[in-house]
Amino acid sequence: MSVKPSIPHQLSSFVVSILAYYFAGLFGLELAIPPGFASAVWPAAGIALALMVVRPGKWVVIGTFLASFILNYQLVSSNFSTPSLSLIGIPLTIATGASLQLLAGYILFKRLMGTSIVADVGRSITRFSLVVVPFSCLIAASFGTYALYANNIIVKEAAVFSWLTWWLGDSIGVLLFTPMLVIVLTKESQFKFSRKLQIVIPSVLIFTCTCLLFLWSIEARQKNIIRDINDKVDQYSQGVKERLFLSKNKLLSYQAYFQGSSHITYSEFEEFSRVLLDGDQVLQGVGWTEAVNHSDRKKVEKDIKDQGYDDFEFKEYKKNIGLVRAEDKNKYYPILYIYPYKSNEKALGLDLASLPGRLELLETIETTGAAKVTQPITLVQESENQKAIILYLPVWQRYPYNQTLKGFVSGVFRVGGVLGSILDEAEKENLGITINDITKDADPQALINSQVDSHLYFPSMVRMINFQDRKYQVIFQPSNKYEKNEKDWISWVILVGGFLISALLQSFILMITGAIEHTNNVVKIKTRQLTQAIEKAESANQAKSMFLANMSHELRTPLNAIVGLINLCLRTRITDQQEEYLYQSKLSAQTLMSLINQSLDYAKIEAGKLELENIEFNLSKIIKNIYAVFHSQAKQKEIEFILESKNDLPKYLIGDALRLEQILLNICSNALKFTEKGYVTLSVDVLSETSKEYTLAISVKDSGIGVSKEQQKTLFESFKQADNSTTRKYGGTGLGLAISKQLVELMGGNIHVVSELDQGCEFIMTIPFKKSQQVGLLNLNKITYTEDDSLLGSEESQIPEKPLQGFTILLVEDIEINRMIATELLEHYGAVVAEAFNGQHALEVLDSGAKFDVVLMDIQMPVMDGYEATKAIRQRPHLDSLPVLAMTANAMNEDIRQCEEAGMNGHISKPIDDENMVRTILSVLVKPEV
Repeated sequence: MSVKPSIPHQLSSFVVSILAYYFAGLFGLELAIPPGFASAVWPAAGIALALMVVRPGKWVVIGTFLASFILNYQLVSSNFSTPSLSLIGIPLTIATGASLQLLAGYILFKRLMGTSIVADVGRSITRFSLVVVPFSCLIAASFGTYALYANNIIVKEAAVFSWLTWWLGDSIGVLLFTPMLVIVLTKESQFKFSRKLQIVIPSVLIFTCTCLLFLWSIEARQKNIIRDINDKVDQYSQGVKERLFLSKNKLLSYQAYFQGSSHITYSEFEEFSRVLLDGDQVLQGVGWTEAVNHSDRKKVEKDIKDQGYDDFEFKEYKKNIGLVRAEDKNKYYPILYIYPYKSNEKALGLDLASLPGRLELLETIETTGAAKVTQPITLVQESENQKAIILYLPVWQRYPYNQTLKGFVSGVFRVGGVLGSILDEAEKENLGITINDITKDADPQALINSQVDSHLYFPSMVRMINFQDRKYQVIFQPSNKYEKNEKDWISWVILVGGFLISALLQSFILMITGAIEHTNNVVKIKTRQLTQAIEKAESANQAKSMFLANMSHELRTPLNAIVGLINLCLRTRITDQQEEYLYQSKLSAQTLMSLINQSLDYAKIEAGKLELENIEFNLSKIIKNIYAVFHSQAKQKEIEFILESKNDLPKYLIGDALRLEQILLNICSNALKFTEKGYVTLSVDVLSETSKEYTLAISVKDSGIGVSKEQQKTLFESFKQADNSTTRKYGGTGLGLAISKQLVELMGGNIHVVSELDQGCEFIMTIPFKKSQQVGLLNLNKITYTEDDSLLGSEESQIPEKPLQGFTILLVEDIEINRMIATELLEHYGAVVAEAFNGQHALEVLDSGAKFDVVLMDIQMPVMDGYEATKAIRQRPHLDSLPVLAMTANAMNEDIRQCEEAGMNGHISKPIDDENMVRTILSVLVKPEV
């Protein structure tokens, strides 16, 4: 069920969409490439779609329509300076296209991508980039281009390019800004802040760099164009100066001509002018003027008529009338000669004094003797009403002591003539030329003004020209058509390419960060699952360890009674048959004990809690013990147990002797079990030697049943044997070989088997041991063995008949049968035994004043366990040195450490090995003096 947005929410969406689109549009206009380009990137389209995705609703569409209309009406009305209802059609059409494009883009987005916001998978981004963006952006481009073409803003030839640029600008704007803004505006739960930064920062950096590079390119191009305009302006200005200079020099020639001759006829003047002015386009005409008194008027008029100009007379200029016969006056300044005559016929005979300001100019020349130029004037002979200037040079009649004014040489400079082809060339270059006479700053006068529409980007260029006593300002103005046909493709490529790269990089980052986030989420889920599995496994492993420890204790407790009773029975008078039965029972109990120990070892190895010792040991003792165990068993099966060595062995090594012995016991026991006839051979040799260690090669070879190649694959796996019949026939848990392999590998060695079915087996091991500082060699072939050798090793460790004679022992045990067995064993070895039922009872006995040499303490007991009792003993000053030995079915390493931490001096495990018990007791006692 959808929830209708609240009125404040709708209002905020409306306001935000208007402001965002309007200001983004202004920014987009700044990215328009002059001249003649539509905006190559239109961020407003992308921002509008982002708002629609994040805050969908009709008010975003309405706000976009209104903002687009205002922005485009502002453009067509020149920033609202010329508002008109006739201009409303263009912005209305463009705004309609923008809002329809927004709706189409949102519909495509929702249908193709669902509710996901530029999702983490590449498929969603591909759909957005290849479908949503290009197809939705066709709408605004089509509406906008049609509006411009229909209103004659763009010509038919530019329509396709404008449409393509418009479409590309909107597409890049949507492709770049929509994903980025959607991600920024999305809640933290969907896009983490770190991922937002990873996406936004590179996009903003590339966007900024592209804008800066684009602005640099635009500025560089404008500088180049301005430099080009300056070069052309300098060229044109220099051309004007040169034309004026050359023409002035020609007038100086006239001045010299008249000044050097006493009298020049009209025909001589024409001939001189024809030669001098042939092809000259600057000088509109050259005239000769004299100051004539009224008394000489008729004479002068008759003289000109006599030279062939029958209609010659003095004329004057009347405003609103034109040229008429000059009225009588004291002095005239008529143009007596003029060239070329045809184009200047009207000016012949004109009294210059009748022209406004001309008399003052001539009198100033006469007074100062300096040439003068008129202000801009319209010539009486000029039909086109074009402005001109006239340069007057005085001609003097020189005498030895003075000079008198002879007349004036005048040169008419029509502005069109001065500019000549420059005006046409500038027009072709779309440059307008304006020339102002600024001799009087307060009253500038225009000579020429070629009207052009000023260019928006290129400024006017001003040059100053000084001609005689006048100052002219020449303004070159680029028109709005200047360089219009030469589009700035470099800036276009920079802008489009840069933003396109930014958009593609953003899509790539979206996919990469999405993939990373997806992977991280998967990793988190898997890690959580793995952690839970590990916790469960550790809990299960801990439960298993506790179960095995408890089972070990529970099994060892009755087993202790069984073994103890068997040993007691064997010391009584019994028949041979009973002795055999008891002996077999003892072997079965030992086998059961071996299975319990193997199960505990396997559990420790599997849990990674098995710790290896690294102490010095005697290799010969281990081999003697192995021989003592298996020599008699092999003899009973009527097979041979053989020891071999190809060379002498080091007698002393550093490593874990107990685990080495356990490996050999397991492998040799396995070989003896599956061999019915023949032999079992134990070979030990030095495989390699370094300065710090020996590597022993140990082989156990038998002539037993062997194993097939297929069976060898699972031979070292836990609880596996060659086949099910093996277990039924020979027994065993299948742990011996698995434990042996794990122990060998823990010691840094390796083990493998070589065998064929019915051909026996050979287990080959290589195990490294560190060298000992003690030096000695062992030759297996020279060692002799007796059947009396036992697991205790050498003869010096054998127990005497009454080793505990004279010692008093406190036995703390809660199980009655265990107390009975232990008491009988201890008394058998000469000890005096007192009993306690639990830890609390033991403290009471000790506090009573009775003296004991040692306390044998069980661990698991009611009322007070062995740990608490031992700690209480250690807190009593008179008992703190009393030896306390644990005698318990808790036989794991953890149990032994706990005993030590509680203050115990040693550990005796159940079932009780009486010889080991006696040896342990003796290790903490000093025999009393007799």
